[in-house]
Amino acid sequence: MPRGKKTIVFVAFLFVLSSLVSANGLNLNGFGSRAVAMGGAFVGLADDYSAIFWNPAGIAQFGEKTLGMTGDLIMPSSTYKFQFMGVTLVNAESESKIYPSGLAGYYHPLSDKLVAGIGVYTPSGLGISWDGADFAPFTRGQSYKWETYIGVISISPALAYKISDQISVGATLNLNYGFFNIDQHAGIATVPINQPPYSTTVDLGQYSESSDGWGVSGTLGILVKPSDIFSFGATVRTPSKVTMSGEASISNFQFLNIATESEFEELKQQIITLLSHELRTPLTSVYGYTELALEEATDLPPGDFQNFLKGIKKGTDRLTQLVEDLLMVVRLDTGELEQEFELLGSVQNDIDAIVLGSGYKGTMGGLLGSTASKVIRTSDVPVISVRKGEVG
Repeated sequence: MPRGKKTIVFVAFLFVLSSLVSANGLNLNGFGSRAVAMGGAFVGLADDYSAIFWNPAGIAQFGEKTLGMTGDLIMPSSTYKFQFMGVTLVNAESESKIYPSGLAGYYHPLSDKLVAGIGVYTPSGLGISWDGADFAPFTRGQSYKWETYIGVISISPALAYKISDQISVGATLNLNYGFFNIDQHAGIATVPINQPPYSTTVDLGQYSESSDGWGVSGTLGILVKPSDIFSFGATVRTPSKVTMSGEASISNFQFLNIATESEFEELKQQIITLLSHELRTPLTSVYGYTELALEEATDLPPGDFQNFLKGIKKGTDRLTQLVEDLLMVVRLDTGELEQEFELLGSVQNDIDAIVLGSGYKGTMGGLLGSTASKVIRTSDVPVISVRKGEVG
């Protein structure tokens, strides 16, 4: 009875595992039913159209023009359940949605030893979508879009060279296009208002983000076939960093009272123009009076000299006020002044508590806002003196 031939495949697992594991957590790594069935061992065979992904050295085995492709349809399923104090608030199941993946490769022999090829495939990708109504308990009863989709598409030109009938080498340049889309609830924010309690919460509405970008990586492979029944191979992949950029939007962004970049630049230019004018005016006054005083100091009557000094002081006072206003803007921008207002409000509350606790029957309105000093004396509390803008 004749004995059938069996092909023995040996794989350099060190290289294969490092290329598969050092990935991004969303690797599909499943191109070609035969390759998938063999797992990483296909690196040591690489004799069909999926070789451009598994081991580009295998491309050298193609003696004629070859086109091949494979595809998969991924439909993820997930559930989310949230309970609070024994009550189920959310019991959601993801929507049925299909995410395609696959590989297409074309190989063209340039000579008996050199083969060129190009492949397009999706090494990574996954998404999920939810019914926004299921998450209404988290979003004040409103229904928003909840969906995420992330993926990478690689375009890989390749060259493979047959050093001998037993040894082949190959390489690919991988141009990786990545994209990331997400839609979800933007959340709840606390924003300041101009009346007590001086803050409120607002629903920021729908958040949407879309970004994409490119990265570059490479794949090197070697395939060794000492005989028709024995072969082994190894593949090394370089990491790829995909730099993304895009746009994000919040439907109720206006509630945050944040100026846009163009508005901020316009305001900045207005401030610079205003400061250049306002600072120059008092400086001109100070300079003019000083110059006149120096030139005519010996001839000026005391009254005129005193008027010059008053003019200098007036200009200096105005310049000082402008500098203080500018510093106030800086403190507002850094949040330092807001902290002072919060501290002052805390002191007001403490004073109210002490005074009311002592049995004081006077009027509390305008305690900090009065321009006159108020002194409250009781037998139970220490003396409290309050002036506008300060507590002493």
